[in-house]
Amino acid sequence: MAEFSSDIAALQADPTAKNLADPIKVYGGMAYCEATVTLESGVAAADTVLLVKVPANFRLLDHLSTVASEGIVTSGVATIDIGDDDDSTAADTDRYADGLDVAAAGVDLFNANSAAQRLTPYTIRQTSWIKLTFATLTTPVVGKKLVVKMVFACL
Repeated sequence: MAEFSSDIAALQADPTAKNLADPIKVYGGMAYCEATVTLESGVAAADTVLLVKVPANFRLLDHLSTVASEGIVTSGVATIDIGDDDDSTAADTDRYADGLDVAAAGVDLFNANSAAQRLTPYTIRQTSWIKLTFATLTTPVVGKKLVVKMVFACL
């Protein structure tokens, strides 16, 4: 299983002065983050993408967060989950979004399908990665994009 990075995750993984992500995009009373995921060669079901690293006491607002797809498969299926690696309780690969259909072009709210976050909002307890997992993926098109827009509350 491979793991890829969004544009922001790549910057955060190499924290030189030149590569630091704009902190206004990631931190604040309410924080907004827009991560672009470009499909790479070899991407497959069960692969994960690091979207953004957030500090403790952030709560993702699923009803304000979306994923936009430009249609990432030629035919077949593509569904994603959005979760985190906060193992202070238990990491959860689909805490915020579960089984969003991104095969065709369009926009989905994270809360379009039932996920734990809808019933019990989760506040991240330690610095954690927000991750996208390709739950299903057949015939992906290299170079196609997903744009993941996330809104967080700082508690």
